[in-house]
Amino acid sequence: MKKIIAAVALLGAVSSPAFADIDNFDLSAFVTSPLMGSKVRALATHPGDENAALALQDAIMDSPAGARNAFNAWSNDDRQSEYTAWPEVGLNMLRWLEPSRSFDWKNGVRVPGYGQVVYQQDSLVDLDRTMAVNVSFTTVQDQGRGYTLYDTQRGPSRIPATSKSLLRQGYAPIGPDNVPVWVCRMGLGSQAPYVELSQTQKVRFAEETGLVFSSCLNGAPAQVYWKDRYSDFFDSYYDMTDRNHPGGSY
Repeated sequence: MKKIIAAVALLGAVSSPAFADIDNFDLSAFVTSPLMGSKVRALATHPGDENAALALQDAIMDSPAGARNAFNAWSNDDRQSEYTAWPEVGLNMLRWLEPSRSFDWKNGVRVPGYGQVVYQQDSLVDLDRTMAVNVSFTTVQDQGRGYTLYDTQRGPSRIPATSKSLLRQGYAPIGPDNVPVWVCRMGLGSQAPYVELSQTQKVRFAEETGLVFSSCLNGAPAQVYWKDRYSDFFDSYYDMTDRNHPGGSY
């Protein structure tokens, strides 16, 4: 009953003169269809059910509003902690947003101190990709899109750094769009996973899903994470592994 009353109140507000741009108002951002919630839970209950997957996929691909409604249902479901497959369902929903693209999220791992799984995207990493970054020799300051290391004798210097050297030091590799790769949580739901994203993907997915991708690894946990990622691309003999395959879509 409370949900029905809330919906009626919202509709009343939308019909008021305060909403001058009524034609562009997206009700799906505020009201989640019970039917959409049942589709998400059906797939989370039976991840291998092709019909359940197709029903949710069709809803996402039907329209931008339908996609946002589906992600709203996935992110805000009160029962999501009951389903072990909930993070994977969300990841597949991201893939279905853009079926013409090829994303290689896989190798879900857990970061110490974080309960959520992190899905990695190897194709974002080109070990030889170079971007000029600020470098010093004694102290390190993370500037978001670059790194400054200060030499007390000569001051800060700017030199090219490869993704390989950045990873080895515990910094994010350079993405295909020339911005360091992000590791951000997919919305704010209790079971929302972290995903590796390029800056381009981060902006695009936020717009397409209606979710926020603002909770991202940083500081010491991020350094530990990226140092561990270095070992994904080089074995104990410092030979390159088969996980080095840059390219794909971003």
